[in-house]
Amino acid sequence: MIIDGKDSKTKIQSKSRPYSPHRSRSSKVAPPSASLVDGELAVTEREGSSAITSLFEDLQISPDSSPNPRSFPYSVKQQCWEKAEKVKGRDPARWRRDAVGNIVFRKLVGCSGCLCHDYDHIIPYSKGGKSMLENCQVLQV
Repeated sequence: MIIDGKDSKTKIQSKSRPYSPHRSRSSKVAPPSASLVDGELAVTEREGSSAITSLFEDLQISPDSSPNPRSFPYSVKQQCWEKAEKVKGRDPARWRRDAVGNIVFRKLVGCSGCLCHDYDHIIPYSKGGKSMLENCQVLQV
């Protein structure tokens, strides 16, 4: 919509939505769809589905892509917390000492503060360290 002001040189252009010829409701064509059923790729027969089928011909899905994850699983983190040294005179469910002797609080994990901690690999993951309890330690952040 174009609005003319009192001065013929002034024109203000205002649109509620930009016009797009590609968004016409009558020209919508449903894209080909694909789904994974029992490990098989099923592609509906529509225009262009053969191109999609050829893209997925060599696709293989493995049941466990990473047997050794980079981060510790939740169960290992729980066991690692239990393994850490308890602080005398403090609630053992909440307070521990890290590997260096700093006091840390259980609920403050992954933050940056004097009572915050994280779970760290003793042998770094990049050097072949596994994400297992034996290679886990609580460290102040």
